[in-house]
Amino acid sequence: RLSRPFKVRIALHMGRVLADLTQVQFSHVIDVAAHVEKVSPVNGMALTQPIVQLLDPSVTDRLEPGPDVDGVVTYLQPGS
Repeated sequence: RLSRPFKVRIALHMGRVLADLTQVQFSHVIDVAAHVEKVSPVNGMALTQPIVQLLDPSVTDRLEPGPDVDGVVTYLQPGS
């Protein structure tokens, strides 16, 4: 049992990361993804512009504009 209610935040971002998987990596793409997660609504998700461009308009029509995160435009899908 958890001492607090469980809350979920989802963030989707994409980009190329070249890494050695045996070591901790620091990359702009990974940093942006982590920062986008922080602006994601509880029980909802935050998507960056590169992800939104790949989605069908029937999905993106339901997204709300979000804050600029590290120079990347975000869109929010609020939770229920």
